[in-house]
Amino acid sequence: MQSFLGLTGYFGRFVPGYSKIAKPLSDMLRNGVDFEFGSMQRQAFDRLKELLCESPVLHIFQQGKALELHMDASSHGFGAVLLQSSDDGQLHPIHYISKKTLSQQEKLSCYELEVLAIVEA
Repeated sequence: MQSFLGLTGYFGRFVPGYSKIAKPLSDMLRNGVDFEFGSMQRQAFDRLKELLCESPVLHIFQQGKALELHMDASSHGFGAVLLQSSDDGQLHPIHYISKKTLSQQEKLSCYELEVLAIVEA
């Protein structure tokens, strides 16, 4: 499992919400937790394989074009996407960030988690 998460984590910036999807798998690697590969873990495993086989949707950064940062946070994790305007007038993602919250961060309020997402982005 550690090898699989190492591989998928390397490409995690191409997967929106990577940490949230991988959480059931990464939780299995905690000390003192029994290794149990149930339906939640199977869903996460299959979803990550599926997402990594899809074409990347990231666009290349273009100097001088407007940028927007969108983020979301919960007690399970937080993520952000950096969007940029393109010639077609649409916003396209150019970078994703996704992190699982640490046990001490799970106790933060939703406002504090949103600020944490901004700082991490």
